[in-house]
Amino acid sequence: MGTLNPEIVDALNMLLEDLRASVEIEVALSNGATEYLEREALSQMGVEDTLIAFLLRDWLEALNLPVTRRINGIVLQALDLTRYDDRLQLFVHHQLASCDQARHLLDDGAVDGVEGDGPAILRGLADAHTRHAAWCEQRAREFAETRLLDFRRPPHDPRDHPSDGAESDPLPDVSGEHSSPRRAAPVLAEPGMDNGMEDTIDEQDSPPVE
Repeated sequence: MGTLNPEIVDALNMLLEDLRASVEIEVALSNGATEYLEREALSQMGVEDTLIAFLLRDWLEALNLPVTRRINGIVLQALDLTRYDDRLQLFVHHQLASCDQARHLLDDGAVDGVEGDGPAILRGLADAHTRHAAWCEQRAREFAETRLLDFRRPPHDPRDHPSDGAESDPLPDVSGEHSSPRRAAPVLAEPGMDNGMEDTIDEQDSPPVE
């Protein structure tokens, strides 16, 4: 059985740190997602990276090799970003970087002939992170376009170009100057007087009938 030199062990531990950071970022992205299917996709990515991290750690421990307890500091950089699409883009770069590292180890045959499932673990990591990066890159682009549209005024707003659009109807005149005259109210009888003998103002002003 072959053995791993210190440089390869360090590279594998760096991948383990990358996987832990991926899980933390996936949790943060899932919490910030507004759509159910998006949360489900990010949660599934987190499950895959968690499983790969466990497999890689257990493999290193089975070989009696040192296992890092640290996490890649990129997670702090991702959490410091305010825009959701910026977090997605940073996550894409992180996934592709760890994917390239895993493929480099496979292409060099660094873990060939070593006891355990090292090559299968690295292939699983490279495949998962390729899929994760592709999905997140597309989602980041879609989200960025939506964010720009939400704050963009229509190009032909009549309020900006009153001469281009139809003039709005004038507001109704509520000043009372042009309102129709109202008929005077009848004069009410004094208490104790005959209502039938009381004339209205209109009747008093009307000319007698001949």
